[in-house]
Amino acid sequence: MTIASSRPSGLVRFATSVLFSAVSAPVLAEIDTFTLDHLSGPCSSTAFKTAHMNWAGRDRIRIASGERIAVRLYGHGADFAQDALGSNIHEWITGRGSTTNYPGAPIMFGGKVSKGYVVVAVKAEPSDGLGNRRVTVKWLTGNERINLKIVADCSDLANAVHRTAVVGGYGGNPLIRGTSPTGTSNLLPALATPVVLTRPLGPELVTTGGGMSRVDSFFCSGLTSNKVATVTVPSLTWGVSGVNPEAANAQFDVQLIDPKSNSTLDTLTLALGFPPNTPLVQRDNYPGRSTSIRVILNPRFQVGTAQNTVVGCFTEPGSSQALDPLELLIRVDPGELIDEGAREHDNELSF
Repeated sequence: MTIASSRPSGLVRFATSVLFSAVSAPVLAEIDTFTLDHLSGPCSSTAFKTAHMNWAGRDRIRIASGERIAVRLYGHGADFAQDALGSNIHEWITGRGSTTNYPGAPIMFGGKVSKGYVVVAVKAEPSDGLGNRRVTVKWLTGNERINLKIVADCSDLANAVHRTAVVGGYGGNPLIRGTSPTGTSNLLPALATPVVLTRPLGPELVTTGGGMSRVDSFFCSGLTSNKVATVTVPSLTWGVSGVNPEAANAQFDVQLIDPKSNSTLDTLTLALGFPPNTPLVQRDNYPGRSTSIRVILNPRFQVGTAQNTVVGCFTEPGSSQALDPLELLIRVDPGELIDEGAREHDNELSF
């Protein structure tokens, strides 16, 4: 993301990126590469190139009227994207996380350095018309622009920069390099946004009223200070989306995992693959997840002869409540039962 006229370079820039990827609110978020996927609608046979493409030298992306695509942006801090906005086109963030599956991932302390990503779905409805469009992806520290062009039909995609080249000069259906006539499926983890989790934000605080954990300020919205209240926990909606979902016509699983304890919290099984005309299958929550929690805004405690106020939203002091894990992971097709060709690398989403 371009937010300043000067940029660090070489080792300084790399070290800065690594540092910012490890904190909860990065100062910088810069996009390095991007990938594209066809999700639904016409033109599934006109496949996108599967390789990572350079963000700095990107061209305008063509999308056919009625088509829905996914634009996945990779860069340190990319997963902290807040929103996607456009005019005369439909756009929304469908997922975010971190991965080590990107070109030239450096090795540090014996392992690959992870990089953030955000997935932006874009759909061109017939009512959106034709022509150039722009989607702006927003971070707290700036924004990036996805430039698109809505075209009338699939024939206008034949020579598009980001689509796989057409070979052969005969009539009828074009033969697409790198695909089969029926195509292969690409399975993608799906996470409905916004996501509001009860996970603790930092270590437990010890107080004269007992231990308490800071949680998202959402849970204390509109509450009166220093009064315990029971509030509803929004659903966590997760699952799987599919490109060419009809090709994934065998059983496969989608797991919600706590990677810290290496435990599976829930498994969504698609016994026959995707149901007909259903490229997105989701589930709410996981067994044992709290549907409400008790919280307190700006709690006050007696310390000697004085009262001490702790500013923020916290769990009820001294209570024992089940909170969300510090990290969650959606893993699609862990047994690799579905052939995804070159796209087996994007089956996990951490958040």
